[in-house]
Amino acid sequence: MIMERRHPTFIMDRGRLARLKYLLLILFFLLPLTARADNQQFFARLQLAIQNKDENAYLALIAGDQNTRTAEKTFIEDLLSFQYEKSILRLADDQNDKLIVHVFLQAAEEARLESWSFSTVLENGQTRAQSRRVVSSVGGLYRLRLSESGIPVQNATMKHFDAILHMNQGKIFVITAAGTIAGFVFLGDATLEFTPSDPKE
Repeated sequence: MIMERRHPTFIMDRGRLARLKYLLLILFFLLPLTARADNQQFFARLQLAIQNKDENAYLALIAGDQNTRTAEKTFIEDLLSFQYEKSILRLADDQNDKLIVHVFLQAAEEARLESWSFSTVLENGQTRAQSRRVVSSVGGLYRLRLSESGIPVQNATMKHFDAILHMNQGKIFVITAAGTIAGFVFLGDATLEFTPSDPKE
């Protein structure tokens, strides 16, 4: 009589191995979601720190050595010295350990638009910035103001490069930016002569 040998221990091990594979597969797909949630939390805290002009709250988001923290302290102090009245932050790109944030800061007469790139790391259960880099920065965005009262003008001429404006009668409304004259608008009777010095024009 031939008896079939069975190996229940081996079959049980294969079953455990299969369950372990499924568990690892589930964890593999959940890990990016967890990292994304951490970055979302980091962005929310960053947004509050900038909107509230809270230097300590911003520095609490910084990881790394003392040199990094010193550099970020200088950065946030310079940012707060801009004295913005309104701030808008948008999360432009979110990866596992990196995110890019667009920042718009509006002061009374001037505005700034910047893009920051953060490399993030998990430290003591919280996502913090290991490094920050300014990707792009646009300054000198001034609010233009048009004067409400015009200046009467009669028989005045203004030349600008190849153009001559003859203002027979009307009013000039001055345009200012940060307290400096940036231009004007003329309303009235006038003629414009344009004679390009370059024949190609």
